[in-house]
Amino acid sequence: MYNVTRDMLIEILEGYIKLAKKLDGELVVLNKVDDEADEFLIENIKDFNLIKTKKNDLLEITIYVDDEDEVYEEFVIGDGSDYSKVQKNIYEKFPKYFKVGSLGNKSDSKKSGKIKENQVNKDSQNNYFQKFMKKK
Repeated sequence: MYNVTRDMLIEILEGYIKLAKKLDGELVVLNKVDDEADEFLIENIKDFNLIKTKKNDLLEITIYVDDEDEVYEEFVIGDGSDYSKVQKNIYEKFPKYFKVGSLGNKSDSKKSGKIKENQVNKDSQNNYFQKFMKKK
């Protein structure tokens, strides 16, 4: 079981969604709250965003291929103290599907804001429509 923040879990799920598609399987999230458990089929990250979670919720993430569980992990929404374990045990196991250390860069909001601005400006300069409008 890994202690992660919701943002970390979203990052992890993005990798698991890619892996499930590659394995031609289904990604299922089981959200255990108190004595109840709700199961959700996740096909894209928007599906997960519809799930209400709070601190200390236990989430079981399973990828099923032909009704067999191929990948299974448990996560607790918390302070993110196990992020280095997640990188080592999950990200290194499936490196094609996860970006290692990308959340570490998100902690400095000033830096990430500048990167996003530069990327937007760069993208808009490459946009054919933008180039066309500049000519006039």
